[in-house]
Amino acid sequence: MKIVRLNWTDKACPISCIEILEREKRGYWKSSVSVRKKQKFLLYKCKSKSNAGIIGFGYFTRDGAHTLDKHEIEKYRLNLIENAESSKFVEIQLIELNINRPLVNEKELNDFFGELKNFATQGSTVINYNYQPQAVELYNRLLIKHRYKACESNLSKIDNALASENVKTEIRKEVTHRIGQAWLREQLLELHHGMCQVSDETRQDLLICSHIIPWSEDRDNRLNPNNALLLAFNYDFLFDKGYITFDDDGTIITSKEVRNCFGIEDGRKLRELNDETRVFLKYHRERIFKR
Repeated sequence: MKIVRLNWTDKACPISCIEILEREKRGYWKSSVSVRKKQKFLLYKCKSKSNAGIIGFGYFTRDGAHTLDKHEIEKYRLNLIENAESSKFVEIQLIELNINRPLVNEKELNDFFGELKNFATQGSTVINYNYQPQAVELYNRLLIKHRYKACESNLSKIDNALASENVKTEIRKEVTHRIGQAWLREQLLELHHGMCQVSDETRQDLLICSHIIPWSEDRDNRLNPNNALLLAFNYDFLFDKGYITFDDDGTIITSKEVRNCFGIEDGRKLRELNDETRVFLKYHRERIFKR
């Protein structure tokens, strides 16, 4: 099923309606677009004839669009929307929403979709077929980022529970590290389609979740999928030890100490590299890589 684009402006949907959606995490969106249950959507914030970014995402909870009864309209303050009583709405389940700080800003959207022009101001509709692969990748990245925030919160709860039982600090660190590392590996396998980002190796027992900035050095990003690479074991070992790294376009850089060794090929590139990962890789090149 294709990802759907929903558009938001304060004129089309007053902020008071959005506030209820943000609190309830489910509700209705004025749209006559044909949708299916569990179909995904990206919610765009629009300004004049351009877009300000994606402010929310989620999925539809019912097939099709329909008119609402009085109770539904009153519960979600939809009477503030023009012609609400005679309009059709789709029922949505929000995963995350933030109108003040877009989850994906205009620059990041251009990185995914190229020059957008009026892409996000053409009404709520299924995203153009040509854009669907990028829309799927973007949706998955948003979903994984949402998951890692939740996992980080759960790890903190586990750590606090162990601390309350007077478990030694070293053991607490080992427990949270193992749980977090296993979770992050699952996300990377999903995000990178079960393939090494360099060699395209697909044998699961040979793939390692490789942190860019080490777990112990950046607590805020220890579960951030953009601070990790999915690498075959030989690339992971050399990357972890600082014998290889990657430049801003993903091209592998090899230390002179291991050049032409361990099956590492010059000219290889990382797949699926984004701006946030580039920032972490800059740290790796400057602080960890052994020239």
